[in-house]
Amino acid sequence: MKSLLPLAALTIWLLFSGCAGSRDSSLIGQDSKYSQRAFKTAVNDAKDNHSILLLCQNYSEHAINIDVVRDAQDKWMTLDKKGARDYFYNLYQENPDSAKFVYLHGRLLSCRVERIEIGRQLIDLKPDWPYGYRLVLYCYYTHLFLDNDDQETRNKLKANFPRDEELFLIFDEMYVDRWFNGKMMFYYYLYTDNKIAAKQELEKAFEWNWNWAEDAEKELQSQN
Repeated sequence: MKSLLPLAALTIWLLFSGCAGSRDSSLIGQDSKYSQRAFKTAVNDAKDNHSILLLCQNYSEHAINIDVVRDAQDKWMTLDKKGARDYFYNLYQENPDSAKFVYLHGRLLSCRVERIEIGRQLIDLKPDWPYGYRLVLYCYYTHLFLDNDDQETRNKLKANFPRDEELFLIFDEMYVDRWFNGKMMFYYYLYTDNKIAAKQELEKAFEWNWNWAEDAEKELQSQN
């Protein structure tokens, strides 16, 4: 088993060593050196968790494709949640105009309302980039539409929802990830009691054999 004991000391070193400055990439490109496959291979070949954390830092700062960075961040979180949150908060503070680092900080926030606020900030910063919308929409989907949170949090989300409702429609027009878009829109229509539109999204889900279709169908039937 790989040792986790020295991680705190390494995280402190990472926080104060060579942060990413004010760089911001296109966030949608590809780079074979920093690909998802390359990251997975490097993690599998790493000798210990120190090496994995260094990989996570390197990929987080330099990968062009944001999905590669998400993989690195997720791996970091499995090893040291507090260290990862501190590190990306530090990058966010140093790069408040970087869509990349605003997003990476926001997706690690445990507070639902704070995550939505960061998502709004990101949308203002880069309105044509879908990941700001994802921060906001996924929070409503998980913690409001699916009833997966305490009542106090749900009340706060309900209070915020009218302000953000149009973001669902804007995001759907972006047509980035139909699997994700379809899921968000189905539950959005169900929550807003637009069952005709929800059924249309469900039909597309079955047509494309998406793995959330059967659960969504049960959810729709339970509300009829």
